[in-house]
Parts: sequence; structure tokens; C-alpha cells
Amino acid sequence: MATMLGNSAKLGLGATPDYIQNHVSIEWDPGTHVLVPSSELGESVPTLRPGSKSGATISITCNKNREDTNGQIALETAASGGTMVDFTLAPEGTTTGSQSITGSAYVETIGAETLAQDQMVTKTYVLKVSGDYTESTFI
Repeated sequence: MATMLGNSAKLGLGATPDYIQNHVSIEWDPGTHVLVPSSELGESVPTLRPGSKSGATISITCNKNREDTNGQIALETAASGGTMVDFTLAPEGTTTGSQSITGSAYVETIGAETLAQDQMVTKTYVLKVSGDYTESTFI
């Protein structure tokens, strides 16, 4: 099930994240998690095995900004080259103690530009997370 994130959510690209400018909305779908039965591992609770998270996606809609070279332009470059991008998703913002989700993803889809009367031009990018992602907090 997809989760729409609040206004403070941010999506950054690169090892030292450059956060995408002018985003309107970010949607996070954590995909599926396969738990290994506790009896199989000799542990008291079911556990996630490496590679058990799959199908996660990030959808970000932005007001078009041709000058966002480390954000929107980087996504378009990665899509045309078929390369992965490192991402940091900050669902609650980047303050100390806020949740942080990191990993690598391919740009699966770049939506068409949309324009409504008296509105900014928007574009949506869908990223398909490659393999596991890490959940932690900002320090």
C-alpha cells in the first residue's frame, strides 16, 4: 500500500544528498517484506533476511525547474542512461531523529509535463528501488 508523505518530506540524490527542489508531492510504497520464520533461524521472532524487501517505489511530482541540475535533471540523465541513483528519502524532514530511508533506484518512468490553467508545469518521476533499502534516523 502506498503512503503519501507530508509537506516536510524530501527526496535527495547522491551519497551526500542534494534534495530535489520544487516538489509538490512524494509518494512512498515500501513494497513487500518477506519474513523468515523464527523456527528456521532459531530465533524467537520472525526476521527480515537480506534481499527480503522488494518492489519498493518512490513517486515524486515536481514543479518543473530546469536549473535543478542535481535533482530533476539528474533523474532525467539517469533515466536516459539506464543508471541507478543513490537516494535518501526523508519522510518527516531532515531534522535530528527523523526517519531516513536510503538505497539505490532506477528511474522507471518520467511522466509527461502537465499544465493546468494558472498553474506551474509539473512532471512526475517514478523510481523503482533496487533490492534492499535501509531505514534509520537522521543524527
